Amino acid sequence: MADVVKKSSVIQVSLQHRDPEVAVRGLGHLVGFAQVVDGELARIYVVPSRQREGVGSRLLAAFPRMPMRVTVERDNTRGRAFYEKHGFVFEDNEVVSVFGHDVPVARYARRDRATVPMGRPRARRRNVGKNSWQ
Repeated sequence: MADVVKKSSVIQVSLQHRDPEVAVRGLGHLVGFAQVVDGELARIYVVPSRQREGVGSRLLAAFPRMPMRVTVERDNTRGRAFYEKHGFVFEDNEVVSVFGHDVPVARYARRDRATVPMGRPRARRRNVGKNSWQ
């Protein structure tokens, strides 16, 4: 595991912009990326063959003090443990609608110690993907 992380390099793409992005390249190939949009970890992806090698940790390390939220499927125990390991704290449960299907999710938040709390937990419903092609 340590060998792979040493051979991986973080490529910072537009970290100064409103919606920062970061990518990790390992052994000449893109192995993961992450994007934060409006304080929400909107995307984090690690190539399946490279998961559990520290790539996801490198991606989150690119946003060291940035307070952010993340939504994860409620039954994704590996994902939830990953975020908790990286300082995310459970906020609430909710149900989101993804292309007409209800998906139970858990909301987490990571706060910078110097910031004010991001709000109190609340239950809600969101629609994701409905008419996204328009």
